[in-house]
Amino acid sequence: MYDAIVTASTALENLDARRILVLATDGDDNGSENSWRDALERASSAKVAIYIVSFENRYFDGVSQRRTREDSNLKALAVDTAGCYVRLGSTDELGSTLERIRAELDGADASGSLC
Repeated sequence: MYDAIVTASTALENLDARRILVLATDGDDNGSENSWRDALERASSAKVAIYIVSFENRYFDGVSQRRTREDSNLKALAVDTAGCYVRLGSTDELGSTLERIRAELDGADASGSLC
């Protein structure tokens, strides 16, 4: 997850427009070489605002049902890049939440801000 943020921030860095990264995630980083601090530094230096939509994911590990554990730094990563953090109860809300983010970024969100 953090490698993806670093890569996306680097790709957006030279864009001559508003730089927004929307990350839909279960919040569980699986072996990134970069840390959350690396991701924050890269996004900040590239002036990328990170919008994070986090949700719980359940999976079977071969023995029992497990839930992903969200990295505790996600909210700070969004806030510190002037983005937004939203925690969903389930993926059922994902589509409507992404649509609200799009509307908010377009300046057309009449139902109030998510953040």
